[in-house]
Parts: sequence; structure tokens; C-alpha cells
Amino acid sequence: MVERTVKSRIHAAEQPLNQIFSEQLEFSIPDYQRPYAGGGEQASQLLLDIMEAQRRSPDEPYFLGSLVLVKEEGSPEADVIDGQQRLTTLSILLTVLRELSENSQVRSEMREYIVEPGRITSGIASKPRLHLRARDRDFSPGTFRIRASSRNFSRCRTAN
Repeated sequence: MVERTVKSRIHAAEQPLNQIFSEQLEFSIPDYQRPYAGGGEQASQLLLDIMEAQRRSPDEPYFLGSLVLVKEEGSPEADVIDGQQRLTTLSILLTVLRELSENSQVRSEMREYIVEPGRITSGIASKPRLHLRARDRDFSPGTFRIRASSRNFSRCRTAN
């Protein structure tokens, strides 16, 4: 029998979105978490809030909310204890923005926020950055395509 000692440590830090959705973190939603319950209204409001925050001075950060993760140091794998609704909604928004963009570079960058692209030479497989609960995996922001109509997101576009 092998005993494993787990060293507990609490760490808090501010992170920009491009570090949250990067190779540094691979999120898993544990099965005991409640199902995703976001709606279009909440997603639209979140997008409007983010767009407003981008207009502010870089010295005035936007607090998107906290994430509580259980993560071993040195590993990107993290179980999401709190913040799964926000992470899922952000993944969906990134997917919609990817689909709406007419710029191929922006589409590529948005895809890399949603899906680890993989690197054959490093032995890294392509996979979604957010792994939903087993019951929710048919609905995964990294694996579906959205037919985005401008009508659905006209409110967000007019906020410019």
C-alpha cells in the first residue's frame, strides 16, 4: 500500500483571462457540481461588462470573479470548486466570438483559448481547456460550433 501525503496550501492571485485560458490550466468540473444553468441574458450581460472593462484604463482592473480550484503544483489539471458557471459562460462567449469573427487570426486565437491546440513535437494532445461533468459532456464549448446570428448578439455589438 502506498501512502500519499497531500500538502495543503491556499494561494490567491489576480490572473488575466489570457492566462486563465492557456496551457497553464486545464479545468475539470467534478461530477458533484450542479449542472450548467447559464442563460443568454447572463451571457450577454457578462459580455457587455467585459467590453466596458476594456474601455477603462489598464490601471483599473476588472474583477471578473473568483475561481476556487484544487490543483497540484506543477500540473495544469485543476478541479473547479467554485466558478464553473462563469468559466462555462466565458468558454461559450469565446466560442461565439470565434464564430462571429471575420478575421482568421482572431478565430485561431479564440480557438486556442477554448481548446489546447496540442503540439505533436511535445507530445501534447489537442483537448478542450474546460472538461464538463460527465453528464454535461455532450454540451462542451470546445467541441461544438454555433450558428451565430447577428440578431442574437445585436445588443452586444451596439455597445461599442
